[in-house]
Amino acid sequence: MGRSASPELKKRAYDIEQSLGGASASDTIALTINLSFDDPGQGCWSFGCVVAKFLYDADIISVLKMLPPTQRTYDPVTKAWTFDLLGLPSVLENLSPLGYRASTRLKDISDKVTSFEMILWGGDNADGSVSDINIVDGKGKVHIENENDSQQPVSIPQKDTNGDDAFSSVEQQQQPTSKPSMDVNDKTQQLDKELKLLVSLIKNTSDNRNTIDKSDCGISKRRKLTPAQKSWASDFLEDSDDDDNEYDDFFDGDIFTTFAASHIKHANKMQDDSTNCDCGRPWKKVNGKHTCRYFGTFHCDCGNTWTSAYCWKGEMQSCRRCNKESLPARKEKLDGRIGMGTGAPHDSARCGRCRTLGYNCNLLV
Repeated sequence: MGRSASPELKKRAYDIEQSLGGASASDTIALTINLSFDDPGQGCWSFGCVVAKFLYDADIISVLKMLPPTQRTYDPVTKAWTFDLLGLPSVLENLSPLGYRASTRLKDISDKVTSFEMILWGGDNADGSVSDINIVDGKGKVHIENENDSQQPVSIPQKDTNGDDAFSSVEQQQQPTSKPSMDVNDKTQQLDKELKLLVSLIKNTSDNRNTIDKSDCGISKRRKLTPAQKSWASDFLEDSDDDDNEYDDFFDGDIFTTFAASHIKHANKMQDDSTNCDCGRPWKKVNGKHTCRYFGTFHCDCGNTWTSAYCWKGEMQSCRRCNKESLPARKEKLDGRIGMGTGAPHDSARCGRCRTLGYNCNLLV
């Protein structure tokens, strides 16, 4: 508009661009990790949740919908997606082909979450590793800004001449087998240790990266505190030592042990339950829960048709043309191989039906 940017503004723009890896700030995903130590008797069997906020992107939404519907929710008011903390490794793995990379710090958090799964459920749900995100921490929260490289191509494997039968045979060979169970006390001690390490990792706000000036620009100054407010603030600071002691007692107390023991007991009880599964993959679980998943074919009243390798039992999908939700017109069993922890997308291989159609399962709704 006829005005030239000052050197200071140019420097700030350069710093922000470098921190995002050359991507636009609109391409970032803000993740907030909230830990929860609620009483398991209230029905909370996870360790917390992750709140994801981003500008609308159909591919990112598709990645989140790769989690079972019992592990994710969407708030249309705040436009935020919330998913189970135990689903974090899977989300990071599926975001990787889209160009989003996780930092070492976020990978450490993801590894801890994977450790929880291995301790509770025997490691059948362990996900693959991912690569680098920028982290900006707040008190009691972890905010993660991802880098998106939209130019990164998604490799599509060549069609296998052996057909779908090869996938079915491989799946049968790789089906998880029962493993010797650990002692309950050993599991409780391990889970207690991992929980404390996770809290310490999230609480640690040290960051060696150069800080970026994010001060307000062109916004009116904040109101000064009144004498009464200053007096109240000083009284609060004088009593802060007691609050610190309470936190230390909380961290060093037996709340982690109690929480871990309750989860171990619940996990053992769930493993004894038989799963009513008609999709042929009862071992695929998130937080010990199985939701049947199929290869679905959808027909909308507007004439639009689509297929999805992430057709969850009882969940409708929205038409991208008219936004109307509908149940699948046809459901078929998946014949894809189970995950082997290699970091490859879609359970380490695309399902045979998608390969026949030439689709990439990760990009389906």
